[in-house]
Amino acid sequence: MPHPKRNTPKIMHRAGELRKELTPAERKLWSRVRNGQLGATFRRQHAIGNFIVDFCVLKEKLVVELDGSQHLEPAIPVLGKYKGRFGNAFVNIAHSAASKLR
Repeated sequence: MPHPKRNTPKIMHRAGELRKELTPAERKLWSRVRNGQLGATFRRQHAIGNFIVDFCVLKEKLVVELDGSQHLEPAIPVLGKYKGRFGNAFVNIAHSAASKLR
C-alpha cells in the first residue's frame, strides 16, 4: 500500500516560513537537539499531510509538539494515517518548560 502524499506546495511553503519564525522556546529546544546532539537527527517545522509539527525524528518515528496540546490533539487522528512513517510517538512540551532550558 503506497504512503499517502506527505504534503502540498502550500504546506511546504508555510513550513519554510515557520522555520524562519521560531518562538523563543522553540529556538532554545532547537539549540539542544540540532546537529545530532542527542544521538538523533531532528527536523523542525516538518510537514506531515496538512499539519506541520514542531520537531520530529524520522528514523525513530517521533513527533515533538512544543506549543502544547492545543495544536497536536486535532492532528493525532490524521497523523494516524501516517503510522507506517511516524508511528504513534507524540510528545507535548509546554512553552514554559522549554523556556527553562539553559
